[in-house]
Amino acid sequence: CVGWYKKMLLDVVKRLGIGYAARGVSYAGHGVGENIVGDGESGGKFKRDTRIPWTVDGQVDHKISWIDAVINELENLWKEWMGKGSKQQIILPKFVFITHSIGAHLVQRMCIIRSDVLS
Repeated sequence: CVGWYKKMLLDVVKRLGIGYAARGVSYAGHGVGENIVGDGESGGKFKRDTRIPWTVDGQVDHKISWIDAVINELENLWKEWMGKGSKQQIILPKFVFITHSIGAHLVQRMCIIRSDVLS
């Protein structure tokens, strides 16, 4: 569960300073929290989205949905900050993925499918 790493991620961001942020994602079906990739209609505050298959492909799809949600949030913040009519190009951050074990494999597959995340 990504919650186990919350303190470490906060420490990393504090040491890096202004301009850095950390986000975390668990495996689909493994832990729940305030910001989960879900069905949007769960009714319960922390309900799991059981539609995601617990396969390697399902986990990769889950990570792609998560990164799309992060990018969408950042694009909306950028538009809000620059003004709705601004022609200024949206500048997305560079992503650094800290993973281990099967998580490294899942993120590697995500980056092959979504190479735009690396640019």
